[in-house]
Parts: sequence; structure tokens; C-alpha cells
Amino acid sequence: MTAEVNGTVVGEDTWSTMAFSYARMIAYASRGTEVRTGDILGSGTCGGGCLAELWGRQGFDNHPPLSPGDTVTLSVEHLGSQTSRILPAASSPHEDVSATAADRRDP
Repeated sequence: MTAEVNGTVVGEDTWSTMAFSYARMIAYASRGTEVRTGDILGSGTCGGGCLAELWGRQGFDNHPPLSPGDTVTLSVEHLGSQTSRILPAASSPHEDVSATAADRRDP
């Protein structure tokens, strides 16, 4: 299993060190719902941990926070890979963050 940010491996691990097998995770997740092709089950971090753990050990310079345009690829042997691109935060069309409290009151 690998986790990559912009093509750089930030986490790597093997099946044998997992606390729960994928079969057990799928069995547990499907107890109250249907698990279908394409569903994603989060299994936690692999290898050195999540970015926050890496920051604590190595600092922000080695693994900067994710930014719009970054790509994150998660790969699991025999299962495949998924790549996601980080997008800018979406603002609500109904929310004007520059408005003051008085501006937001109904007339």
C-alpha cells in the first residue's frame, strides 16, 4: 500500500501489518448497509502515518500541507489506485463572507 502526494511517496506499508484485513472491514461495513462496487472504505494511515504525524516528526518543509492543484494517489496491491486532485474551497453562493452582521439582517 502506498500514499503519494504529487508523485512523492509519503506512506508505505504491507498487508501483513494491517490491524484488520479488508475482508473484515467489508464484513463490518456491510452489517447495516450494502457495500457496492466503487464504495470507499477508509482503513486509516499506512506506513509513517498521516501528514500531521509526519509534520510532528519532520516539519512542514518535508511534507507541506495539501494545496489546490495537488494530487493524492492511494494504491493497494491487487485492488488498484485512486487519484484525487485537491480543489480550492467552494464558497456558498448564499454566503457573503464580507457582509457584516447588520448587512445580513432581514429588512
